[in-house]
Amino acid sequence: MSEKPASVGLALNAAMTRAEELRASTERKVRVRLMPQWGDDRENLTIVARIAARTGPELEVQGDKGVRKVLWGDLDARAGELVGLVEAAAAEIEEAVRTAPPPPPRPSLGEGDFDSEAFLRLVETSYETLARDAGPLMATAPTLSPAATAEAVVLGAMKVVALAALGGRIEGADLEQMLKDAMADVRDLAGLGDLPLKAVH
Repeated sequence: MSEKPASVGLALNAAMTRAEELRASTERKVRVRLMPQWGDDRENLTIVARIAARTGPELEVQGDKGVRKVLWGDLDARAGELVGLVEAAAAEIEEAVRTAPPPPPRPSLGEGDFDSEAFLRLVETSYETLARDAGPLMATAPTLSPAATAEAVVLGAMKVVALAALGGRIEGADLEQMLKDAMADVRDLAGLGDLPLKAVH
């Protein structure tokens, strides 16, 4: 066996070790992957660094950042660069995320000429419709306890919420506050005996 393949193997091992070190030591847990690419003019070793985005802008700014490529034909000659390429990709993605703009306010707080009456009407109509439909839906799982049935409906509703939030570009922090506000509203309604979702109990 020749020395060059062994040298490439050692370099790849060192690069992967460095990637693990960076994931463990960086504040935002930079994940660096070394991915072989084949076919369609993509025959290279691609190094990709990513950070789990906390906001929409953090996701957007990563885009094509934190990417380095080495053609297979150049790998022997550039094997010694791999650790440095891993570090460069990680540093670039960290900088992109660090300088990401703040997320915009949610539409009801940031849009000009906002129709608040139409907004509140849709809030109440959505609530009443989903609450009304939840009762028959819960009846489709008679083998579950009432608590487990309610939990399943909550998880399903949360997926719908997440989907709507993505479409409306609503950030996680806003969602958390909206959930707290909704819980407070529902508790107030419960105290008044005015809950439409009687089937939950």
